[in-house]
Amino acid sequence: MSDFRRSIRRNIHRHPQKPDVKPSNEQAIILAGLNIMQVLEDNANKYLKSLLHYGPASFVGKDWASVLVWYRRRGYRNYEDLTLFGVWAYKADDTIQLAIASKPLKYSASVYNAESYNSVIKQSFKAYYGDDASLPDASNITFETEFDITRRLALRRELADKIIASLRRTIIQF
Repeated sequence: MSDFRRSIRRNIHRHPQKPDVKPSNEQAIILAGLNIMQVLEDNANKYLKSLLHYGPASFVGKDWASVLVWYRRRGYRNYEDLTLFGVWAYKADDTIQLAIASKPLKYSASVYNAESYNSVIKQSFKAYYGDDASLPDASNITFETEFDITRRLALRRELADKIIASLRRTIIQF
């Protein structure tokens, strides 16, 4: 074995790389328990195949969390409009509310470079659309309910059905 390989192995053992730990909160744990990421993973490809879509990914803020996919129309000039779709969990008074919603975004970066855009957008939309994935306004919420731990399995099925129905409507709109 060469000295170079030994050196690399020694450095790896001395300084092991730690995986990036995403921030979490109570709302993110609730979304994980409701299996939202898996539902979006299984169904986004099926219902958004005529669009360019990315994700799902989870986002966390103060007193809210979301699991989202983001999509736009195909074509060079269609980068200007992007839509977030998914489930948000947020604290309202003393309860946790769950909302299925979409959130339209406008391109906000100063320049457009297709090569870098197409590379970065697969991981995150924040650099180009300047949004933190926080809850959209009430007009974009299609379904809302209160989280109740005693109904977790029923909520899991209900949310999965509502997500699929919303994704089907997306096909019709585009």
